[in-house]
Amino acid sequence: MSTNKIAVLLVSRNNYKLMEEVWLKHIMPVPVPILNIDIGSVNKDIGKKLCERHNIDFIDLSKGDTNMQNCIAVACDYFSGKGITYVILFHQDSWPHSTKFWGRFNKVVCSGQLDDFGSIGFNCLTTDSVCNYGPDLKRLNAGQKPIGVVGRSAKMPRWTSGTAHPGRGNTNVTPLLHPKRFNKPFAIEDIAMFAMAINIDKYLDNIKVDNKFELFFALDDICYQFLKQNIYNVVLPELYIIHRADLKRSVGMPPTSTSAAKRKTIYAPKWGEHRKVWKRKWGWDWKFTKEFANAAPKYKGTLIYKFFKHNLNSGPLRTFDIKY
Repeated sequence: MSTNKIAVLLVSRNNYKLMEEVWLKHIMPVPVPILNIDIGSVNKDIGKKLCERHNIDFIDLSKGDTNMQNCIAVACDYFSGKGITYVILFHQDSWPHSTKFWGRFNKVVCSGQLDDFGSIGFNCLTTDSVCNYGPDLKRLNAGQKPIGVVGRSAKMPRWTSGTAHPGRGNTNVTPLLHPKRFNKPFAIEDIAMFAMAINIDKYLDNIKVDNKFELFFALDDICYQFLKQNIYNVVLPELYIIHRADLKRSVGMPPTSTSAAKRKTIYAPKWGEHRKVWKRKWGWDWKFTKEFANAAPKYKGTLIYKFFKHNLNSGPLRTFDIKY
């Protein structure tokens, strides 16, 4: 890529075995800068040496504010003077389906078509406690364009997917009734967090870091902060991400951040009161959609209210003619 305007962010806590044995093996080579922020690993030297071997920049934030929103702010500051427009936060069990991802995403970023958006999401094919990506991967490899997990809505708080999956935990997926209506780039309430691209300028200008969300709901809060200021979050459905949380077991980690936190492991912050914090801040509990109905009127005039009035099963709130 002659002109590059994208970069990758990793946030690490004692998960360098996962980075080395899973993420790097699936994602390399990466033709864009990578920054790893360590937020309190027991042995940071392991991470430093691993990053040095793979030309990954390293920041030790263990003695600072380690919440996810601040990590993103640090990354935005780090890249803002380097000509980078978007930084992609990857969880280390997620990576692009195709190496063409980098060129296509960089091209659309360089075109300026994404300048007005807050965050960009992708089309995620996932195997975890929620669903099994196998059927959609077969469709994708056969030349079809399935809609995988793309995000969630306060009215549909479970992850939203275009297809019903026969895998374990399928009942936790909310299928879209008309997935073909989501084939164009579309507005979404809340990005699927497996890989999330952040508009650096929009983030620095519009997001107020909330350290009460150390990890859980931190990215959801970013999306809703953008919506409250009438800044869209958008999914590019032709750019696919593979999410393989099931592979964490191969390196001795719990399969989800939730289980890692509840079991008080070294891989995640302690399980806190993020649901109560969310309700105090936004006015509703994620698990009770009727509460959102009561809170929504105070957001009139914002995209939060527009999404509340919209029926996602009729199609997207808005689509965009983005060429990528």
